[in-house]
Amino acid sequence: MLRRVGFLGEAPRRLEDDRALELRPIDRRRILLREHPDRLSIDLDLGLGGADRAGEAAEDGVVFQQVGEGLGCREVVDGEDFDPEVGARRGGAEDVAADASKPLMPMRIVMEVELGAVQEPGRGRGRRYAETYPAGNPGSATRRACAGAGRALSVFRFPQLQRSMRSLLLALSIAAGLLIACQNTQKQKMLANRQDAARVYYDEGDLARAESMARLALEIEPNDPMTLSILGMSLVRVGASVDDANEVVKALNEAIRTFEKAEDSGGDGLFQVQFGHGTARTQRARMYMLRSDRNEKRIGESLGSRPQPLMDELTTPTDIAKELEKIQNDIKSDREHAKIDLGIAESRLISANAQRPKELACLEMLQTAYALQSKFETSAKWGEEAVAMIGTDRDAWLNLMRRQGIRPEQSDKIQNTIRTLDRQEVNSRSLLALAYTRLGRFHEAILDLDRVLSLDPDRIEDYFNRGVARQDAKDFASAVIDYETFLRRSTLPTDSTMVKDTWDRLGVCRKALAAAAAAEAQNPQKK
Repeated sequence: MLRRVGFLGEAPRRLEDDRALELRPIDRRRILLREHPDRLSIDLDLGLGGADRAGEAAEDGVVFQQVGEGLGCREVVDGEDFDPEVGARRGGAEDVAADASKPLMPMRIVMEVELGAVQEPGRGRGRRYAETYPAGNPGSATRRACAGAGRALSVFRFPQLQRSMRSLLLALSIAAGLLIACQNTQKQKMLANRQDAARVYYDEGDLARAESMARLALEIEPNDPMTLSILGMSLVRVGASVDDANEVVKALNEAIRTFEKAEDSGGDGLFQVQFGHGTARTQRARMYMLRSDRNEKRIGESLGSRPQPLMDELTTPTDIAKELEKIQNDIKSDREHAKIDLGIAESRLISANAQRPKELACLEMLQTAYALQSKFETSAKWGEEAVAMIGTDRDAWLNLMRRQGIRPEQSDKIQNTIRTLDRQEVNSRSLLALAYTRLGRFHEAILDLDRVLSLDPDRIEDYFNRGVARQDAKDFASAVIDYETFLRRSTLPTDSTMVKDTWDRLGVCRKALAAAAAAEAQNPQKK
């Protein structure tokens, strides 16, 4: 039982060390350095002399730190002198070194290293830690700010304040890191959602919305290779769907720039980027070649196919010579650009095929690229591989239907798959027949074109192609039938180059048949 104990306040806390307690009870403002802003000490500790009543019982075997005795003070537990110069204190948390074997949060490790400079007042070592972080890394601005604050704190000479501020800065740094992580997660989710939407629109053939959604995704991450590849392929298909040659080239130019940006952004190893870039280059080379062919025909016809108002302007031989020279320069430029595009397309498509050897679209584009380069042997090789793969896939689907007892008309998915395979076979066989014709393998070309027209009787141009193959194979009667079918069903204008060529070939075949009939009439036994 303690005698003559006055009304006591709370025990001294960590930042409220006593200075040896050489104070009287009437000296009520006794907290060192006045850490609290209140004018009175905590809990309004009052000192009353002569009061014989107990304040509270002893705890853990140690009585109160100080008791009142008359008008003086006595220490039951000896006080500890506090020296501001040294910064020693009682009851504080001990600094424990981090265990290297236990992984810590990177942000916490950074803060411990940066703010460790404040242990030595006046040195300002926080600067060198702040300068080790390059600008642009996530959280680097926060880390540099905290390091600068640590440098500022190093001029203070109060360890308690330094430790408190260090803990506060550490908490702010961790909070900033978590905020950045949350923002990045939300950003990635939004990017993935827009990518998926763009891909769905592209697969459905809604190219305008696919392009729009891809551009929205690029607003989140401008250099994302996958998004750039979706945008590039949308532009390629948009170019293929318009009739204006200038608009086609414009769309293909933007598509090629998009794929180049995707490659520079780290997408040079993605199949979509390689295949898309090769496809865009192949299509643009084709446009260059078509334009050069038209210009050559203009020269061959002595500018006769040009509009009459423009012909009226070229009234002198000098004007005509200048115009012919300009056209020849355009032809040369287009051929050079086509050659460059086809070389780049070949390398990109070979790289894409190495990643996905069984991708039919890639095989068909390789077949086209080599055909445009007049490498018909190589083009035929890729075409044969594509046709064989299409047949294998179709057989696999048909066998699956037989095992499950499903007819094609009972499943929309199977019907769509079969129709897609048919379209791919039509394209591959048509191009393969062209290669066979150029290689002199006319009978193989005729067989492929028979298959094409059986799958798609509305491919009017393949009647012309089969007529050419039959004419070269000396089957003039069958060639006449194909040419006449083409002329009857074609919607091309009568003055178009292809229609004119068909009439010329039809005339040659009819003359050949007439000559054969005359020879037979003169020598019936030879028949």
